[in-house]
Amino acid sequence: MASRKELLALGERCEKATGPDREIDATLDLLVGGPQDFFGPAFGTVYVDGPEYHNGAATWAGGGRRYYVPVYTASLDAITALIERKLPGYRWTATSDKREGVAAAWIWQELRFPEDESRDVPLLRNIEAEGATGALALAAAVFRTLAERA
Repeated sequence: MASRKELLALGERCEKATGPDREIDATLDLLVGGPQDFFGPAFGTVYVDGPEYHNGAATWAGGGRRYYVPVYTASLDAITALIERKLPGYRWTATSDKREGVAAAWIWQELRFPEDESRDVPLLRNIEAEGATGALALAAAVFRTLAERA
């Protein structure tokens, strides 16, 4: 697992990206996602092979097998599937403002204290991020959430 500093830098890179980035996809997949060779094209993934980048396509292999690298930075389906698998108990939302050309995303976890029934509203631990698209903003928020947990 990457260090807190590296994860925060990756989140910042997502926020600065102007569009989908297969290198970010592969990095995120290597850190927390993969291998997910059962995903397939229905989830917006691309079949890739080899341990490096070929013509801008994210590629990696391990143990003599090739893997799908989901297009996390291009697909809300892919990034939300990752959140549901790797951050159980967390919730998310994403929004975009076409006039401003920016998207925002939040990932949060409700912190409930059953011994204190006097609280009407649960405490929330909230991570937010921005990006050029909802998928990029959520990817940045994932990296920040992982950094907080590191």
